[in-house]
Amino acid sequence: MAENMETLNTQNDNRSRYVGHTDLRKHFTDCKVNPGHDNLIPITRFTLDHLPLRYRDDDVLKLVLGLSYLTVMLKVSYTSMKRPNAVSCLSGQYPGYDMRGSDVLRTGTGFVIGVDIHSDTAAYGPCRCKNCVGKDQLKPSGEIIVLTARHVVFDESEAKLTRCVLDFDENNSTVVNLDEWRVEWADSESDRCALRYVTCDMDLLKRLDRAYKRFDDLFVIVCDRYKEFAEEDRLAVMVSHPHGCPKHVTVGQWEVKDIRGEYKRWMASVCPGTGGANVFRP
Repeated sequence: MAENMETLNTQNDNRSRYVGHTDLRKHFTDCKVNPGHDNLIPITRFTLDHLPLRYRDDDVLKLVLGLSYLTVMLKVSYTSMKRPNAVSCLSGQYPGYDMRGSDVLRTGTGFVIGVDIHSDTAAYGPCRCKNCVGKDQLKPSGEIIVLTARHVVFDESEAKLTRCVLDFDENNSTVVNLDEWRVEWADSESDRCALRYVTCDMDLLKRLDRAYKRFDDLFVIVCDRYKEFAEEDRLAVMVSHPHGCPKHVTVGQWEVKDIRGEYKRWMASVCPGTGGANVFRP
């Protein structure tokens, strides 16, 4: 499938309204990595006209919107003491090394890569979500799997103190908050980390499952349609939460760099908070 790169008032059923954050807006305005943010388009304003002429296709637009629907913001409130000083796949000091042991909030981006629904309660056993654990409640439940970068969530100690925010499309969005994740697997060399969350919110599980299946079907159609391309047509689209702000779309081109004999594809001019975002490239 697509290749991976890079205050809340809690109410019932994990839903809340995101009211924005002054410091995040200031970081967005003062960003030195990507001054001006000319290549960042708010998801609520994204249209066919933002795509290169060759890709102005309703299916490509639907795919970008589907990519957005499955994109999540990760708020990590602890930095592991086990973060290394350096890894071979990243240049310079490993992100967060100087923050080890701190509870300074960091943000990143993730992408829902799957939903496991356990409708057979007899085979799966009692629900193991944080609200039901220890209560031996036999009821339908399931798991949500999110892929991000390992430099965003390094290990279990960080995952347990990570909040995943879904549906944060604009300030004042009604969002879903999922806390206390666990690490499914993590790999420093590819800089990837898969997180898993257990829930018995069947409405949430079913809507994410439908969204992922629609995205996967469109992904195959679009990639087949655009499998032939010229050098100037190397489209790359990323949906992320720059600086912990609402979803933005970056449209650019991918380039190939040979790292340790492998071809890695990167996009330029990315901001803090975009780490872990999924990059679509046909």
